[in-house]
Amino acid sequence: MELVTPTGAAIVATLTKRFGAQPAMRVQSTGYGAGTADPKEQANVLRVFVGETAEGSAGEAVEEGAPAGIRSDAGAEWEAPITVLEANVDDMNPQIYGYFAERALAAGALDVFATPVQMKKGRPGMMVTVLCERGLRDRLAEMMLQETTTIGVRMNDVRRRDAGARGSDSFNAVGCCGSKNRAAGR
Repeated sequence: MELVTPTGAAIVATLTKRFGAQPAMRVQSTGYGAGTADPKEQANVLRVFVGETAEGSAGEAVEEGAPAGIRSDAGAEWEAPITVLEANVDDMNPQIYGYFAERALAAGALDVFATPVQMKKGRPGMMVTVLCERGLRDRLAEMMLQETTTIGVRMNDVRRRDAGARGSDSFNAVGCCGSKNRAAGR
């Protein structure tokens, strides 16, 4: 099945310089259109944004695994993309959550946490979430399958904003105290 007409392809090729993620921009108008074909695999619609790229973005498309430097309208920097791994668990000994979190953090996870959720048939369960760099997602997903009772892991690539927090140790009369300090102005 033809997904784009030759005329549509010519228009896109003429009006664009490259293809990628939408750059940070001030949208002036949005247009929607629907085709007459009704494919079962996907919706037959088109959405077009007209606007000006935000200052500092220069209309650059964001590539898979792009380094830091992606900017929002507010000018704040985004870190390199990360992956969110999630699994729902309703049949695991609660003591294993702490054990798994320690193992995942030691293997390079950026953060690990569990959130109470309601499962099928009203059963209580936990959603185990692991944040990691993209290069570690397969290894940590396999660890989730091996070290917990889950039967599947969801993966989502996301961006996160960094407040510039850095860890440091403070010493006082009682001893050492770890703390996080944010960058000024954030």
